[in-house]
Amino acid sequence: MVGLLCGMLAAAAMIFGVHPPSVSIALFAPSIIAAAILAVLMWSSPAENQ
Repeated sequence: MVGLLCGMLAAAAMIFGVHPPSVSIALFAPSIIAAAILAVLMWSSPAENQ
């Protein structure tokens, strides 16, 4: 879970570091969205609640 959060933060930092911004958003936004979905699924999984 911590790895997912670090990856999301790294991708968000790269969005602001790559120019032009439209290219960086197109490159890194899908990975942030996928990591967020996976984090939510992992957080709500029955194995996590044990």
